[in-house]
Amino acid sequence: MDSFPKQIFKLSKLNYLNLSNTNTFYLSKHFERLPNLEVLIIENNPLSQIPFDIYKSQKLRFISLRGNKIEKLPDSISQLENLTLLDLRGNPMSADEIEKLKALLPGCEIKF
Repeated sequence: MDSFPKQIFKLSKLNYLNLSNTNTFYLSKHFERLPNLEVLIIENNPLSQIPFDIYKSQKLRFISLRGNKIEKLPDSISQLENLTLLDLRGNPMSADEIEKLKALLPGCEIKF
């Protein structure tokens, strides 16, 4: 698998999604179709960016993006008011980006 399966967006009641070790390098932007998603785990893939529209899954409380190629997250991540844990270990993020994320997500535990 190389991209986010579009069929997943037909599962509006989905609350847990794990796409670890699936060679996913692209995520579709239709997060508004996953209104009940609480846990998103996409670890150990060649993923390099997260869509701006991730904020549309307002119930997200846990995101793990460990072991990808992400250098930057969209500022819209700050709109995820329920987010309590963001795991970014194993990504090539700069110190400036880390500081920016800490400022954007003051109530969220962020692992780098």
